[in-house]
Amino acid sequence: MTNQAPKVPSSIDQQVEAAKQQAEASGFGGTAYIDVHPRTGLIRIKLKLKQEDRLAQFIQEYMKVITMSLTAMNIEVGLYTSLEED
Repeated sequence: MTNQAPKVPSSIDQQVEAAKQQAEASGFGGTAYIDVHPRTGLIRIKLKLKQEDRLAQFIQEYMKVITMSLTAMNIEVGLYTSLEED
């Protein structure tokens, strides 16, 4: 038995849960597959959304989130966007 206090959800945990519930209520969701290669610095993400017609828009907006978070860590971001399907 430990003397640890029960975990109280942080405000970030609460915000994430609220956002998840809001997305679920609107029918938005899907699956993400993340392929990570720490030694080479490679991260790949494959997304499948319930609403396939919103995938391109979601990817464009999510790239802004990734760019913002890397920039906040003082990492310069170069971005290539393919306009053609592979």
